[in-house]
Amino acid sequence: MKTKVVLNTVTELPLDSFPYRHESMVPNIVSNFYGTDSEQLFERNLKNRTDWVYSNKEIIYNFNSDGLRMKKNLADVDDNYIFFSGTSYSLGIGLHEDDRFSNTLSKELNLDYVNCSGATYSCKTQAINFFNLINCGYKLPKILIMEYAPCTGYTFYIKDKFVLCYGKHLPDDVYNNQIELYNKMRDADFYYQEANIYQHMIQSTCKRLGIKLVEVSFEKDDSFAKQNVPNVIDVDTNSDDINFCYARDIRLLDSTYTGHPGIGIHNIAHNMILKSL
Repeated sequence: MKTKVVLNTVTELPLDSFPYRHESMVPNIVSNFYGTDSEQLFERNLKNRTDWVYSNKEIIYNFNSDGLRMKKNLADVDDNYIFFSGTSYSLGIGLHEDDRFSNTLSKELNLDYVNCSGATYSCKTQAINFFNLINCGYKLPKILIMEYAPCTGYTFYIKDKFVLCYGKHLPDDVYNNQIELYNKMRDADFYYQEANIYQHMIQSTCKRLGIKLVEVSFEKDDSFAKQNVPNVIDVDTNSDDINFCYARDIRLLDSTYTGHPGIGIHNIAHNMILKSL
């Protein structure tokens, strides 16, 4: 039996809204499962896996009043804080919050944090969200940890909607023109160059405002990450150890294990970022 989660790639938000979040990140909700980390998959894994760390490890998804996966509301975050921008990897699907690199880094550095991460992020939306953070008047972070999305994920903005195109994750037929355009540009270097532009804007602004910027990626095969991101985490490290490499949403796909990064991978990210500070 296969577990399939369909991702809605259209996010209806004003262009200047902060924070950016996917519709599945419902404010003020506490849940035991989220996204690909489904109860159905968990029950199946319980039957098929021995010595599995998640057999007796509870995971809770806390979404605050802004729909971010963190217990604190933005209004209650300390002035000295780290801002984490990233994908579902940084959100920590399939992980206990205490095992995410955002939480472990914040604890070690004795700083508060904002984890602004989730589905449908692209390099473009990350840049937009960062500048909306600045423009909305919210206090500036001391450190920005930017976990870049793959550059081949691109966002169009149409009639108050962020429309992401990325591989198999595509919007419905209403956006056929955008899908056609996305496919045509995919074979050129357009997405790579766009990511360069957004990175330059973020780097220049952080330098100007005195925000320490650390850039990371979990996409070792992404052209932008390989050329421009100094900290690239290999998500396939120790793939023979499922407790190290994979989160709770581990599953078999074409005879190969897949899933969000596990505790060991997040620990690698923690140490890599710490060395860059």
